[in-house]
Amino acid sequence: MKRMAIAALGLVLVVGTACGGGKEDEAAAPGAATEVATPMEVETQEARPSPTPVLPSPPPPAPPPPSPSPAPPPPPPPAPPPPSPSPAPPPPPPPAPPPPSPSPPPPPPPPAPPPPTPTPAPPPPATGVEFISVLGAPPNFDAHVTVQTTPGASCSIRYIDPSDRLRSADWLPQTADANGRVTWVWRIAFNSPRGTGSVTVTCDGKSATASIAI
Repeated sequence: MKRMAIAALGLVLVVGTACGGGKEDEAAAPGAATEVATPMEVETQEARPSPTPVLPSPPPPAPPPPSPSPAPPPPPPPAPPPPSPSPAPPPPPPPAPPPPSPSPPPPPPPPAPPPPTPTPAPPPPATGVEFISVLGAPPNFDAHVTVQTTPGASCSIRYIDPSDRLRSADWLPQTADANGRVTWVWRIAFNSPRGTGSVTVTCDGKSATASIAI
């Protein structure tokens, strides 16, 4: 800045000298030398206030306007709801039942059986009493005796054990059924000896005797 002022001052002096120098040259004697300002004089002149006004410095440039702050990013979209489970397909409808087959006509009722013919009673035995079955038994078990006689006859039985001991006399009297059958069942004594005994059946005064195993 100082150098610029010095140069400007020297330029002013040179211009002033050039403008007024003709008259001074005319008044001066020929051959006179031109005075040149020394640096000291220049500095002295520089120290004096310059008649040239100092231009004000230009104002500093205005700062750039602040850049707008970026807009905040939009919030993330809400998460989609989880897919609802698809409903199970409905079960297939049950198959239609087959149409009922026509029921066959009921069979005709069987013919009624003929009425049973009454079985004639067997003729009474010639002796009046006949053994049909004689089943002995060990001690403490039951013996069975069945005889055939006249229907409605009154009968009794007598049992003698293997030791010839009389166990009953006219024992268990019974009446023959419509077929002339009579049956006795009794328990053999627990202390009866083993062996062969005898039974005698009497029906309406007629008797018959048979062996029985004990």
